[in-house]
Parts: sequence; C-alpha cells; structure tokens
Amino acid sequence: KQWYQRRVRGSVGTVGYLPKVMPTFLQNIENCDPRTLDSYFNKLADLTKIVGIHIKPYANDIIKLIIDYWGMDSDYQNTILMVVERLISALGGEFKTYIAKLIPLIMKVLHDDQSPSKTATKRLLSRLRNFGTTLDNYLHLLLPEIVAIIAEP
Repeated sequence: KQWYQRRVRGSVGTVGYLPKVMPTFLQNIENCDPRTLDSYFNKLADLTKIVGIHIKPYANDIIKLIIDYWGMDSDYQNTILMVVERLISALGGEFKTYIAKLIPLIMKVLHDDQSPSKTATKRLLSRLRNFGTTLDNYLHLLLPEIVAIIAEP
C-alpha cells in the first residue's frame, strides 16, 4: 500500500515505474482476496487517471480483469465501471477498440437484472452517461434494452 501512495503522489515519476509496477499490480488483482478486490479496482482507477495515455500498454490486461470480475458481485460493478470511465478518459477514441468486449456484459446487466429496484441497471445507466461517443457504434444494441426497461410496468 505504501509503495502505491508514494508512486501516485508524483505522476511524472509514476509513468517511469509503470513497466515495473503494472504487471505485478495486475497480477495482485487477479490473485487477491475477494474482500480487497474493490480496493484494488479503486487504486487501478486512480492510477489510470494519473498516468493517462501511458496506461495504454496495459489496457488489454485491464479489460481482461474487468471481464473476469464483472459478474462476480454487483457491488464491484460500480467500481469496475469507474475503471472503464477512467480508461475512456485516458485513451480517448482509442478506447473504441476495447468497448466491443464490454458490450455483452453491459447488455447482460440491462437484460437480466430482475431485482425489484433494478440497482445494477440504475448504476450502469448512470455510468453509461459518462462513456460519451464510445458507445456510438453500439447504440442500436443498447437502445432497445433501455427502452424495454423504461416500458416495464
């Protein structure tokens, strides 16, 4: 935890450490105790915000983690979506190459959330607002699901 705090404080110096830190950090997320997973994803979101475009070499690995943990617990989804938002912000238009991998996960939440209060759906829709034009090529898939949710009695 202390190495993370020291590295994050100086973003200029942080970028130089990414090749040394990120593989281990991502591996730690894969192997962590589920109780600490939310904390790791929060740190990943913070780090992504700080290093910006320099996170690109690790984007595939981050997307893989997002896919692996997406459905594990709905409590993680909000934090995982924050990581996605930060990746979109960091990578800009380059993130469009990754969004196709996440669309099935988004669709599953929109389609399968049967909870009375639709908590997961509400969180997802709230976060989707921040995805901007990244979703443009997939609106034809998402809009019918969203309209179906709105039309539900």
